[in-house]
Amino acid sequence: LVEAVTNSSNVSLPGTWKYTGPAIDMTGDDALSNIAGSAVTSEMEKKVASAFEKVGIKEGTVSFTFNDDMSFSCTVLGKTLNGTWEKNTEEGKLTLQFGQTMKYLSITGYLKATTSGCELLFESDRFLSFLKTVLSAVGKKSTTASAISSLSNSYDGMNLGFKLSRQ
Repeated sequence: LVEAVTNSSNVSLPGTWKYTGPAIDMTGDDALSNIAGSAVTSEMEKKVASAFEKVGIKEGTVSFTFNDDMSFSCTVLGKTLNGTWEKNTEEGKLTLQFGQTMKYLSITGYLKATTSGCELLFESDRFLSFLKTVLSAVGKKSTTASAISSLSNSYDGMNLGFKLSRQ
């Protein structure tokens, strides 16, 4: 049952997805540590949500539109960034390749199906660095560094990202 709910192949990506909150996932295959990790995930998500809100990321400020032609647009704080996407269903990975605005930045994470949509997760350090770049590209340079850097030390060994639901 768990495999059926969390398998990324269950996520049909084309369409528009809106940000509903931060996502955190423990790394590793140890089921017991993952269960223990999920017990504290809720508290951690509150801390991440608070840091995200300081830079303007909250429900309604981020959305992704994935197209059948493998292009996508990501709207962050009213600015749109474009690129292409590739899903490796076998490995459960998703690669986002941004266009010229983001200097062709690429980030690979994974999709996790949930009962309300999906989670788009990345290795925490890579995600936080990526998030700084995205926020800088949309004009949020001044407050970004300190708010996001405060998260870097706390989430080593975890995956961070976005909870998404279909719009």
